[in-house]
Amino acid sequence: MSRWEGPIDFEKYYGERKYKEIQTQLAKKDYSKKEKLQMSMDMIKLIQEKDFNLYHDFMDYISENEPDWFNMLTFDRKENKFILEYIKSKTISKYR
Repeated sequence: MSRWEGPIDFEKYYGERKYKEIQTQLAKKDYSKKEKLQMSMDMIKLIQEKDFNLYHDFMDYISENEPDWFNMLTFDRKENKFILEYIKSKTISKYR
């Protein structure tokens, strides 16, 4: 199985054309593991503080307010999946 290294196709996976338009304006940045870890921890803190229950609400917010986070999630599938799964898990546990 080949590993695709390109940016995440938000339109295909999430149906959001506006993310695709923002994505095309970005240049991939290489963040260190330490930077990624810190950004992920900050994202979780923000998700908890603002009580994001939907991935697209979170992406709307960071696309306007946290461009580095948006850039990292756009080009890093592992980090993107982590945040997506975190929001899903948080939302499911909230309504149990």
